[in-house]
Amino acid sequence: MIHISILIDSFKDKNDDIDESLPNVELISTIGFQGNIKHGLIVHPDKIHLLYGLGNTIVIKDILHKKECFLNGHSNSITCLAVSKNGHYIASGQETLMNYKTCVILWDFHDKKEIDRYTIHRVKVLSLSFSPNDRYLFSLGGEDDGNIVCYNIEDRKLLCGLPATTGKEGRANILKCGNIFDKVLVTGGRETLKVWYLNNFNKKLIPESVRMGYIKREIICLEVRF
Repeated sequence: MIHISILIDSFKDKNDDIDESLPNVELISTIGFQGNIKHGLIVHPDKIHLLYGLGNTIVIKDILHKKECFLNGHSNSITCLAVSKNGHYIASGQETLMNYKTCVILWDFHDKKEIDRYTIHRVKVLSLSFSPNDRYLFSLGGEDDGNIVCYNIEDRKLLCGLPATTGKEGRANILKCGNIFDKVLVTGGRETLKVWYLNNFNKKLIPESVRMGYIKREIICLEVRF
């Protein structure tokens, strides 16, 4: 992995007297891609911008004009990234220390600023997905958490949550919303594949397991057509 940061401004030794008239050091460009975030390299719906996570920063690269901007708000490494269908929203999740809760941040792509965040998953957020009409954001916690959470974007509120797997089932590691219905999503992982239906009136997620017989698989990616 190559990661080069190009900085402008004067270098100030911490032992030197600081000249307050000098501007702060500013990051103007990066060259690097870690490649350790699953599905973490995203082409924006406008086909002009490329988004990816680099450490605790989201890089938005304008391919046409060869310019970059950066979204900073995470306190630790970003683990998952998603862009809404209309391109207006970005969502990102991170990992944190053991036994601590970690956050999901909702961003405004056009204004390049944080809209809201919620801190409910423990240790790590594994996967994020927007519903087709951008009404909901769904997130999946990691091994130490294991819960699916539904966030209402319009109301800026958490709607409901439920463990992704129970009993002797395998462990879910990815979720994906459909392309038509806002209230349907799919989770997959090690020996598990489920379709979920959101009942927002009762604030519940209702799972239905997909029967695969004796087939044992670990699902690492999903594409939903309905």
